[in-house]
Amino acid sequence: MIIEINILTTAIPTYKRAAYLDLCLGQMCKQFPGIKEYIEMIVSGNASTDNAAEIIHKYISSGCNIAYIKNKENIGADNNIEQAFHLAISKYVLVLDDGPGF
Repeated sequence: MIIEINILTTAIPTYKRAAYLDLCLGQMCKQFPGIKEYIEMIVSGNASTDNAAEIIHKYISSGCNIAYIKNKENIGADNNIEQAFHLAISKYVLVLDDGPGF
């Protein structure tokens, strides 16, 4: 069986939910040991003023395959989701919410 590089992208748009993002990334990084070269994670930060960047860099430095895009200004929830989706380079994309829901 041949596995393509970056077969799955998990796209996570985020805005002012650093604590939930920390939980989300912590669980994602635990679930992908040994196959991280096949799974890409993209976090699209929508100009949050919280410590999301610090949290994301914590996981990047621990070896998680995360691409982080920080918008200079808030582009709105729908555009942030769309941006995260379109940045994916893999065959399949899963868009995850960074929070507990509404």
